[in-house]
Amino acid sequence: MHQKKMKALLTLLLAASLAGCGDRLPEGERMENAVSEGSVSSEKASSPEEAFSEESLTEEKPYDADTETDFEPGEVSIEEQVLVEKDGIRITAREYAEDDLLGDGIRLLIENSTDRTAVIQCPELCVNGFQLSNTFSAEVSAGKKMNTVLEFPAFGLETCGIETVERVDAVFAVYDREEWTELFSSEEVSIKTSAFGEAGEAAFDPGREVFREPGMMISARYVEEDPLWGRGIVLFLENEGTEKVYVEAKDLSIDGFMLDGYSGILLGAGKKAFTRIYVLEEDLEDNGITDPKEAELTFALCDPLTLETLAERTAAFPL
Repeated sequence: MHQKKMKALLTLLLAASLAGCGDRLPEGERMENAVSEGSVSSEKASSPEEAFSEESLTEEKPYDADTETDFEPGEVSIEEQVLVEKDGIRITAREYAEDDLLGDGIRLLIENSTDRTAVIQCPELCVNGFQLSNTFSAEVSAGKKMNTVLEFPAFGLETCGIETVERVDAVFAVYDREEWTELFSSEEVSIKTSAFGEAGEAAFDPGREVFREPGMMISARYVEEDPLWGRGIVLFLENEGTEKVYVEAKDLSIDGFMLDGYSGILLGAGKKAFTRIYVLEEDLEDNGITDPKEAELTFALCDPLTLETLAERTAAFPL
């Protein structure tokens, strides 16, 4: 009896210790560990196995479809709708999900009636016209279903000044888990929430305009100790054209010294987005830069399929 009591006590102490570890993390660190927003890395997975590692896959979350959700006045909701139904894959938007830490999202029911395991991702996600990066990935075995959430990173919503979600636009890509091949990509689907047309314009700081070509505008601002971005250059992009375009920001120099820094992002037609280029403190110190005055970047607009350069220009701007 004494040994059983001691074992139970040790179990409780261990559980309390593990719970406390998460609470002691700084808020900003927990957010960065949870989501990463804005920048699209030029580096690609070296193999399909890296692109679909077990760690990247969304775990199945328990959900009772018959459970009623009581929305308070002013809360956001959606009507259930089928988003994708193709080649044995059916994705249904069930309800609006709220999360104060990771950000809100859309609760999805994914049904796989094929004879193969499918991986579903969301390569393009827009909220209120702002394109957000996301880490959504769900693996559904043959003949199975999954309830999961397509999350809107809180980091991204705050950066874009979005307080109320009015509309969500998304593209889903479906892959064969065994053969590492893409089965299909969906057309862009739209979900309007109960707040559609009520939230008004988002409040955000676009920075100084540094690049303009027909259909594309880019603004930049330098931040030093921003709790969201850290030290670096924040870029705001707006694709006013009718086609997708891949945008590169490269060849960074500050006060005439070349530094490591690159950003690449595939921006949908009519979409807006934030991206960032980190500036490391050690890089500034190595070049004797204590008070940065001016930055220079080369911006390139590229064909999203061939990556052929369509337009390119170098711009210098004060920091």
